[in-house]
Amino acid sequence: MIKRTKSAKVDFQMANLPATRKEVFADVLKIHWKSFLGFAFLFVLFTIPFHALKIYEDIIQMNMMQDFDNMTVDQKQAVIVQVLSVKNMSAVLNIVSFIIFSVFLSGMLRIIRQYSWEENVFFGFDMMQGIKQNIGQIFPLFVLVGIVNAFVVYAYNYSILTPNGTLAILLAMAVCAVVIIGLPTLAYTLVSVSLYNNSLIGHIKLGAVMAFKTPFKSFAMLALFFLPFSLTMIPNIVCHIIGGLIGSFCLPVVLLAWYLFAFDRFDEFVNKTKFPELVGKGTFSNNDN
Repeated sequence: MIKRTKSAKVDFQMANLPATRKEVFADVLKIHWKSFLGFAFLFVLFTIPFHALKIYEDIIQMNMMQDFDNMTVDQKQAVIVQVLSVKNMSAVLNIVSFIIFSVFLSGMLRIIRQYSWEENVFFGFDMMQGIKQNIGQIFPLFVLVGIVNAFVVYAYNYSILTPNGTLAILLAMAVCAVVIIGLPTLAYTLVSVSLYNNSLIGHIKLGAVMAFKTPFKSFAMLALFFLPFSLTMIPNIVCHIIGGLIGSFCLPVVLLAWYLFAFDRFDEFVNKTKFPELVGKGTFSNNDN
């Protein structure tokens, strides 16, 4: 049976189109929520190596910590050294996890960029194009990220073990500096790679400049975006598994939100003078014809 098509109560007008990037965020998720649901499962799939290593690390730690309260001081010290050694090894192995993830992320960066611009996305085509366009820079970037992550884990663990109080403080300060400066720089670099033609060093430099332009706002936004992973901070294997899966599942939405936030910052500090055609791209002001 042919059913009568329902018409809208009011005619569509330009004012109905998203005029700000906050409105773009809501519009994209409203229209493409099924696609983002699929992306969420893909992000979970490609972060499995991270989760698997964390579960293995937790199991080894639980086995080592059995009867910990009944051990002598020397035995406890030896167990702590072994546990931290496992964490260090896990961080080194995670370099491979970062490399695997970089291939998938290279394609997703183009897809998220297209959605941020309110442009059409053909998943297979755009994924392959994204990998082709971005892998040459995302791959070495994530090798570097994996190495820096291993260094941060090692430095933090060594600060726990060293009897030198001054060295422990210096190492802790170095770890904090890498997190506070490195994370915003990396986040802006990812957007820059999919937005501008530049060398990897150029992208990283631009990412660092952008991070220092609005340090508090940028870090606050990133801290907010890491909330889905907050359960992983609880030292419990179940919390690590659930928190890791929830965080991975939320990554496509988090990535879309970060892209739109970063686009506003790039418009303000870069595009306005160098790439005016990118200013407000994806939004529709009431004055557009």
